[in-house]
Amino acid sequence: DTDFTAKLIDVHPPSDDFPNGFDMNLCDGIIRARYRDTFDKQDLMTPDEVYELTVELYPTSNIFTAGHRIRVD
Repeated sequence: DTDFTAKLIDVHPPSDDFPNGFDMNLCDGIIRARYRDTFDKQDLMTPDEVYELTVELYPTSNIFTAGHRIRVD
C-alpha cells in the first residue's frame, strides 16, 4: 500500500527579492492506493497488476503572469 500525491505549482521567475525565483503551491491532492475506489472499504492491490489511480486536484484560482511556469509534481 502507498500514498500517491500531486501538486499544482506556480513557478515564479527570478526577481530582485528572490534571485532564484520561488515555487507557490496552489493546490494538492492525495490518494491511498487501498482506497482507490471508495473510502468505505479497503481493496488491497495484487502484485504485478496494473491499476489506474486518480489524484484529485481541487479547483482553485490563479493568474499565471508573464514569465511564470506551471508545474505538476
